[in-house]
Amino acid sequence: MNAATQSREFWYAKGQSVMVPMMSGIHSLPFVRFSDKGFSLLEKPLKGDRFSLVFLLPKRKWDMKEVDKVLNGFYLLKDLVSQARTTGVSVILPRFTIDSQINLIPYMQSMGINDLFNRGQADLSGITDSEKLYVNMMKQASVLKVTEAGVEATAVTGVVVVPMSLVLPDVEFHADHPFVCFVYDRELQMPLFAARVTNPKKA
Repeated sequence: MNAATQSREFWYAKGQSVMVPMMSGIHSLPFVRFSDKGFSLLEKPLKGDRFSLVFLLPKRKWDMKEVDKVLNGFYLLKDLVSQARTTGVSVILPRFTIDSQINLIPYMQSMGINDLFNRGQADLSGITDSEKLYVNMMKQASVLKVTEAGVEATAVTGVVVVPMSLVLPDVEFHADHPFVCFVYDRELQMPLFAARVTNPKKA
């Protein structure tokens, strides 16, 4: 186990916890606390400038109502990420591996792609002879693995975490209770992967 990784409690439900390997460090990272929504956002850059790993952590343990609104597209991740500012952050995260599916339709619509999902306006004549076809589901299934070595995701093969320099922390982001995370494409301004982590041991 890495020296910066220690076995700590992860509280997956009220009064219930499991001991899991938790990675810790102090980094200069984009961070924002949404007091009105009751959660914080942390963005961890991946190799290159295009991709990042975004975490949403509720302030109140086990209260996932607001962060789940990002998963279902009620809040767009790009709007939240745009408000993050780089600061010194004390970070504690569990190691985990998880399967995930994400509905891409809200993000496609946010980029102005609407006709494809409208029964009366979709035109797929260029790829099929069938009439009256439209898209009513667009999901991406992936597997995400987060460890000290970096991030492995089938949606963005070969992407790894960029080492960060040590700084003094201004805020804390200690994920010792359920949270949501995304692999985010900065160029397209949309998530390629989403995961709801409620118990790292069962992920």
